[in-house]
Amino acid sequence: MILWIFTGLACQTIVAQNAPASTIGIVTTYAPTATVPLRAVSFSNIGSCNLKIVYDPAVAIATSVTVGNPLLGGNLVYNVSAPGVITLGWYTWPGVTLPDNSVIFNVNFSRAGPGSTLIAFDDNGNSCKWGDGNSVNLNDIPASDFYISGSLNFLLHLAPVTMVPMLKGNPGMMIHVPVRVSNFTSIGRISLFMQYFSSALTYQSFTNNSDFPNLVIEGSIPGQVTCEGNISSGSPGIMLADSSILLTLHFTYNGGTTGMTWIDNGSSCEYTDEFFNPLPDTPFSSYYINGSVTPETTTGTGDDLTHVSYRLTVGANTLAFSLPVPGQVSITLRDIQGRVVMIPVKKETMSSGDHRKNIDTGKLTPGIYLVTLTLNANGQMLISTIKTVFNF
Repeated sequence: MILWIFTGLACQTIVAQNAPASTIGIVTTYAPTATVPLRAVSFSNIGSCNLKIVYDPAVAIATSVTVGNPLLGGNLVYNVSAPGVITLGWYTWPGVTLPDNSVIFNVNFSRAGPGSTLIAFDDNGNSCKWGDGNSVNLNDIPASDFYISGSLNFLLHLAPVTMVPMLKGNPGMMIHVPVRVSNFTSIGRISLFMQYFSSALTYQSFTNNSDFPNLVIEGSIPGQVTCEGNISSGSPGIMLADSSILLTLHFTYNGGTTGMTWIDNGSSCEYTDEFFNPLPDTPFSSYYINGSVTPETTTGTGDDLTHVSYRLTVGANTLAFSLPVPGQVSITLRDIQGRVVMIPVKKETMSSGDHRKNIDTGKLTPGIYLVTLTLNANGQMLISTIKTVFNF
């Protein structure tokens, strides 16, 4: 009988209940806030936990922790006051059983700065532990099997690149000025201000090519045009394909030469995200490309390229692009701060059709980059900018 009892105890030790396997989610967002879920597997007759989670406070700030599944019940206590550290305790009775991969907690963050941070359990043997419905500590060794880290990546949401072309015309004709945009992602509000010589152009009207909501153009003051538009609060931001025409301005051309110049006094040229946070657009000249109107030596409409587009894609070490017409091509690579880090192509004359250029990514650090292709053709300029991520 004694031998049978000891044998039974030994078997109970061998099959003692394990803690749930807890996994922190992986979240990437342009938004200023984020919710990172904590999921669990083998969550059976669980009654309590203590967890400690660490992260980089230069990237994110933890603001709160909430229960992820209403069936969890019980009492949740957390502390996020120490930068980079989250502690939480939870208790209930009787024990709770949940389906695998249930969200048990949600950790809410606000953005401290752009970048990525590991969100990891910090277990010293006692700082992370689980108990069953009878408050018996559960096995969580090895810790790597039971506490799986996640990450949070706050992407830097940059303003779109906005440009008007260089056009030619004859006095008395209508000039149609397409305002093209690239990197137009989740935009909530636009504000644009452009100046020109009123002796050369007279504003007539505009066309909203993109159907951006609540778009209003004010052109009653000679020599300047302002543009305002915004989504409704709570609506998703607007996205447009690269080199899309946001709107077209229609002028009567009086003759002579004029620039069409974007002007910024701090907010006169500005984009926001869908939460109406202003988007970085420094240096200004990298985001707002000026155009011009000059006399045409031969009869023509002067807008032959206003409705063409061209392809630009990025591979591991290759730029691939297709030109609709021959012209002079430049390709510039910028980091997320807008700094030029590489010029793979500088004012090179190319034929229409498909082209490929190799780039030396060995000189780059992993991260997000903006690749801008500029095509000068027939006295006009087209620009395409795409965002890409290099991981090595």
